[in-house]
Amino acid sequence: QTQGIWYSTPKEGSCETAKGACSWRVVNTFKTINATCANDRLHLAIESRANKNAQALATQNCFDACEQPTNRTSDCYILCLVQTVLGRKPFTLNESHFVSPPMLREELVDPLRRALLSEDPTDGGCPSLP
Repeated sequence: QTQGIWYSTPKEGSCETAKGACSWRVVNTFKTINATCANDRLHLAIESRANKNAQALATQNCFDACEQPTNRTSDCYILCLVQTVLGRKPFTLNESHFVSPPMLREELVDPLRRALLSEDPTDGGCPSLP
């Protein structure tokens, strides 16, 4: 959905520390935030979407069906997260049968954008780290 590209930045390739050729450098830092805060914002958006899907389909929210619905590392939670984002059962990705509409790119980007643009937690923001 997001058509993103993942870039790894191994410390060995840093232009600050590399001896010889380097592969990346920090041009500027807009804001540094705690990853837990950013992840929380994204998870809350996905969980909210699962609630909307359940209401629209008159079914149980898949997170609530988990033995530990708030355990973000459990298999059940992760499978529900994938199902909510993609709109399909995680183990049937080759099938074109959707169980709910997939999340839109903006639904996934917005919580992260707000985490960076605001300092106010009530507005989805995350406080800056030193």
